[in-house]
Amino acid sequence: MENMSPRVAPGAAAAAGSDRQIWPCTDDRRVGARTGPCEQVRAFASGGVPQWARRRRGPRATAPVVPVWALLAAALSPVILVVTATAARWMQPPGYSPLGQTLSTLAAHGHGHAVMTAGFLAVACCYVVTAVGLRVLRMPARITLALAGLCGFVLTVFPPAPRAVPVHVAATAVGALLIAVWPILVISREPDAAAACRAPVAIAAAAVLLGLLGWLAGAAIDGWSLLGLAERVCVFAQPVWPLAVAITSRASSPHPGSAEE
Repeated sequence: MENMSPRVAPGAAAAAGSDRQIWPCTDDRRVGARTGPCEQVRAFASGGVPQWARRRRGPRATAPVVPVWALLAAALSPVILVVTATAARWMQPPGYSPLGQTLSTLAAHGHGHAVMTAGFLAVACCYVVTAVGLRVLRMPARITLALAGLCGFVLTVFPPAPRAVPVHVAATAVGALLIAVWPILVISREPDAAAACRAPVAIAAAAVLLGLLGWLAGAAIDGWSLLGLAERVCVFAQPVWPLAVAITSRASSPHPGSAEE
């Protein structure tokens, strides 16, 4: 009785053998990563990305977790705030006191209101861009930072005019509170977490920001003559921590050529 199994040409058998050598479900020591289709199917079916795909897919896969544009946005926030506040102050007519009057007053009245308003809008944009770029953080932390930026948009649309004071004050208070508690949301328990995302450092930063916010609230309630000073210290300190998180996260993230062999 003849053998009914199909015959395979020698060339086809050799090609099949070469395929098995090219796509084994084992570690390929020559490239130092899993290249087998079974590993790909298991990883993508579980909703993840294979480790080799993150490390060996090309320069973009090994690029820093925090992109340069996010770091630049975080660095520009405090600079823009200080520069625009200083410029708007010098454009104000005599009689304005930076110790007793707030930055919102600069954005509402006088010759420098356009400069201060532009500064608030730019800082709000920087917060949103930084939140988008900080992919190393969990989503609640990124959403909180973006919401703080949106509060900046609201307070510029509703300056402290007589009819818009409640909205302006509410947006300012909510944005300041979101930034003050934001260090708690960036805490990571990973052993290789960025320095600014470690619990002791982040908790200390949140305590400082909340303390400054409480000082500002007390000065506003009591009508303290140094309300402007309290507001400036609080507002100028707020963008510092997103910058610290961006710097330390970028420094602790893998760079091209640092992937494990």
